[in-house]
Amino acid sequence: MRIALICEVYLPKVDGVVGRTLNLIRHLQAAGDEVLVCCPAVPESRESPVPLAECRSFPCISYPDYHIGVPGPELVRRLREFAPAIAAGRISGASGVFVPHAVRRIRADISRTVVAVGNSVASDAGVSQHGGCESDGVADDA
Repeated sequence: MRIALICEVYLPKVDGVVGRTLNLIRHLQAAGDEVLVCCPAVPESRESPVPLAECRSFPCISYPDYHIGVPGPELVRRLREFAPAIAAGRISGASGVFVPHAVRRIRADISRTVVAVGNSVASDAGVSQHGGCESDGVADDA
């Protein structure tokens, strides 16, 4: 199954949210799923275990290492090309801006199942259960 994860924060930032996302990606890949991460572009180089669909972004004034994404037509185009069965939003709680806006754009422009989930083990389990992952198997290793 093709799954798009819409993330407010992603590599090269390393924190609990990114660690959980990487863990979820490992579980989805182990279940045979293809994953695409949609995230704000950052100036630093990054290596990702899955393809990225980056959208333009700008640094947060009070925390310049945090980039706020502005989902636009390029993100919708990449998602159309990828054709996910599920698009799941990963809300970090830092701003809560990127994921809801991206979800609205995607719902308006592609006919796919779009779910907005928070950053919790239960949410990770809900996304990964279709592949046979146990809810307690999606643990935080960050």
